[in-house]
Amino acid sequence: MTARGLVFAIFALIAIATAVSAVVAVAAAVGGTGSWGTACYASLKSVIASAFLVLIAIRPDARKRSRDPVAFIACALAITPGFLLQPPSGAAATGWAPRVDLREGFRRTVEFYRANLPRYVEAA
Repeated sequence: MTARGLVFAIFALIAIATAVSAVVAVAAAVGGTGSWGTACYASLKSVIASAFLVLIAIRPDARKRSRDPVAFIACALAITPGFLLQPPSGAAATGWAPRVDLREGFRRTVEFYRANLPRYVEAA
């Protein structure tokens, strides 16, 4: 396997792993057990990983091969954090957690405004 093939294989694995992570996060958000922020983060991360994979696939061959170890280390250091960092959960980031689910929150909001709408309309 050539170096380019190895790099392509590594990015293919990263793209697949991030796509699976995005599907799981979106499914959790749809099911009400996850947050949409995390689902969007995972989806964006998957799109970026896939874009890297496509760019590696369509990149023309280098005119002069680089064997400089510093270049490989710099590339690894630039790419690695984006794939290793995970978004914090809402409760871990702020210490806040909702007391009611989204559906109950909407129901309470509609109930409040139905009961109090005349107060707001008269004030305007």
